Amino acid sequence: MSRKRKWSLRFFALVVVIAIGLFAYLAWQNRDQRNNLEAVRAKLDADDPGWRFEEIQQRRRANLPPDRENITLQVMQIPVAAEKRLNLWLNENEDWLPKENRTQLPEAERLAAAKQLRAELQPEIDRVLATGKMAGGGIVAPVGTSTIGISINHLNRLRLAAALMRFNAQLFAAENDGDNALLSCQALLNLSNGTNDEPMLITALTRGALRTLACDTLDRVLGYSEPKANLEMMQSALEKEANTRLLAESFRGERALMDACMEEIRAGNAVGSTMLDLIFPARFRAQHVQGLHMRTRILEIANGPSHEWLKQFHEMPKPNPGEVLIAGLVPSDEKAIQAVLRTQSKLHTAIVAVACERFRAANRRWPKSLDEIPKTILAQQPSDPYTGQPLKFLTTPTGVLVYSVGQDTIDDGGKLTDDAKPGTDIGMQLWSPEFRRSKPSE
Repeated sequence: MSRKRKWSLRFFALVVVIAIGLFAYLAWQNRDQRNNLEAVRAKLDADDPGWRFEEIQQRRRANLPPDRENITLQVMQIPVAAEKRLNLWLNENEDWLPKENRTQLPEAERLAAAKQLRAELQPEIDRVLATGKMAGGGIVAPVGTSTIGISINHLNRLRLAAALMRFNAQLFAAENDGDNALLSCQALLNLSNGTNDEPMLITALTRGALRTLACDTLDRVLGYSEPKANLEMMQSALEKEANTRLLAESFRGERALMDACMEEIRAGNAVGSTMLDLIFPARFRAQHVQGLHMRTRILEIANGPSHEWLKQFHEMPKPNPGEVLIAGLVPSDEKAIQAVLRTQSKLHTAIVAVACERFRAANRRWPKSLDEIPKTILAQQPSDPYTGQPLKFLTTPTGVLVYSVGQDTIDDGGKLTDDAKPGTDIGMQLWSPEFRRSKPSE
């Protein structure tokens, strides 16, 4: 045998040995990570029974109300033509209500046009108003439906219904019918229950948007009118919504959804997933394990006091940029926390604002401090979600301010804006009756 042939055989043998060794190492790693994954899942089964995605969906299916009492199904019957008509009108009349001064009434021509639109959309408005008395709703995918690409079209329909209620409430308030305006405002807030604890952050963000829309609409209603009959109802609805565990429920659902999606990818039920599992099975399972750990830790944070959420989240170990399957979760998680904090601040300040309005109606003056509001009106003062401290309260020449210090945790003296920029606060301004309903020319 020639020398060259001998070296070729030796090189080939070395390659075979290396390949066998690499294969054995990868197989050992894969088995090790598979065991790790099953251990993590078993611990979650013991610590949090019913945490898996299909178990969550099964519970949601069992809790769905009858179709005629399902907020979401009722809203989805609104014709698409009505949505287009509303959106077209709002786009053409974006400034039909003055934006800078929420006590300033719209011009007569714009008010007349709004009344005409309401007449055209009255059947749709009545349908959404009826959902204000419904306890819940939602849509749950059939058993066996892939978790990848779950439809969220119903969330868009809930947003449409919210826009209808906002428009209706604003119009009633402009007409000085505060009680009917509050009925629309309460129905708007109740649309949040149409999500039925849907296990996705996108749903939490939608619910947060509905909360914010309801609070901003309430702000306009109290700038235009003096509701009498429905203030207590509105406060009760706000308190109920504020007590929902929105962030914790969403992160628990996201953990289950991530687990189910990773399993579908590993099983080859997504484009490129089979190749991914064949080449990097251990790495894939390792990211699956880390993702479950990360989601569980965030859930623990979300179950704690809100003023600790961001601090503890930033202290969490973050995945490496190369761990692409879970690294992308971090920005969306932080945005979700920030969004829920903002909407929770809106709700808390709205609760206290309504209590202040009820106090003024009963005593013909504003409270001198929040402590003066009796327990019969405000059983428990909600705290500032950003600090855990009492909300801020200020008397002004035109009324009172109730506010949270916002994400920068600095008291900026009640500088309220619609954004979350540093140097601003989050809350509501209430006007004394003589400053409400200012004329368009003022």
